Amino acid sequence: MKANILIVDDEPDKLLVVQAILEDLGQDLYTASSGEESLRHILARDFALILLDVNMPGLDGLETAALIR
Repeated sequence: MKANILIVDDEPDKLLVVQAILEDLGQDLYTASSGEESLRHILARDFALILLDVNMPGLDGLETAALIR
């Protein structure tokens, strides 16, 4: 069974690097470029792992993590 992994970063280059590294795991990868976008993903499905950037404009990683809890 595949696990859902969410990668959240406001820098597109970093999203691509992390996604490329994790692709070999064969899991279902999702990306978001903001805290708000990540919350929309979380409302739509469950995630086994969320890799969350702390420094983001708007809703930062710490605020997003608090809302996820």
